[in-house]
Amino acid sequence: MRTLPLTRTATTVLSGSTAAAIVQHAAGTTTGSTITATFSKATTAGNTLIALVSTVANGESVYSVTIGGKTDNWRQDAQNLSFPYVFAWRDSSCAGGQTAVVVTLTGADDASLDVFEVSGLIGNPLDEFASASAGAAPPAWSTGSTPGLQQAGEMAFGVIGGYNGAGSDPTITPAAGWNAETTLNSVLSAFQTSAWQLLTSDAPAAYSGTSNIPSGDNNYTALIVCYQALPGAGSGTAQLGPVSPGEVWYPQVVSVGTDQAEITNEAQCKIYVGDQAIQPNYVDGTLSGSTGDSTSNAGGQVVHPGEWIWAEWTGGDAGATAFLNIQGTRTVP
Repeated sequence: MRTLPLTRTATTVLSGSTAAAIVQHAAGTTTGSTITATFSKATTAGNTLIALVSTVANGESVYSVTIGGKTDNWRQDAQNLSFPYVFAWRDSSCAGGQTAVVVTLTGADDASLDVFEVSGLIGNPLDEFASASAGAAPPAWSTGSTPGLQQAGEMAFGVIGGYNGAGSDPTITPAAGWNAETTLNSVLSAFQTSAWQLLTSDAPAAYSGTSNIPSGDNNYTALIVCYQALPGAGSGTAQLGPVSPGEVWYPQVVSVGTDQAEITNEAQCKIYVGDQAIQPNYVDGTLSGSTGDSTSNAGGQVVHPGEWIWAEWTGGDAGATAFLNIQGTRTVP
């Protein structure tokens, strides 16, 4: 193992509203082993990407997801491997300036991809999900309900993937309140319909609807995934961590602040080290999250791939660019 200096910086733009919002959407299909979806404009650093995938022929799974050719912070949030297969992957605090999202499968399949760029989600936003699968089913479909949610105002994503046993491209209609994207058809009779909804309460949620598929010919799997929104304006999250196999970080100093020349609302900032930004992983906090502050409390922490150093700001000035800086050492094979 080689020991090298560690200096890394991540940035995020503090939110301007309390509501999570869809920034843009892209989609793609394949009969091979990779799917590409290209956004119409470059991503904004610090936003969240949600990728919804279905494979309906050969039972292949998602092997990896990249943005701009890099693994970034992608991780799987949910899946249902009751054929057909559906998957939900997420890239929190995504890289900026990128357009191409590529999903690599474990093998060739008839597969579809919807990917969304979302603003206003917390750093580790996954709350609840639910899923259901059925073969030779009636036209109606549903995921079933999630458990009760952590908060009102969560962003929910739904996906249904499957095939029409009658042999034609079907019409899939989600229930009222869902904002549906165009149904994807990787081949004749295969389908994927994704949709999103900003939930108004913390009650259990479900993704459901109907179709024009004849009764007994509807073969589907449906999935709903719910994500928590930031607590208010002037909030944001940044994260840094090793992504290369075998690389380990040993942080010594963690610094935070914003790029503002003039500060109206001084942000608070909390630092976490671990797989999630949750209380058991709390390291330190500051009331000077805008002016700038640093801590050595992360010293002694060992950060492996799949773990992160997190900074979460609240109460700052909307639109300000906040930064997280890590200094220490790292070891690489």
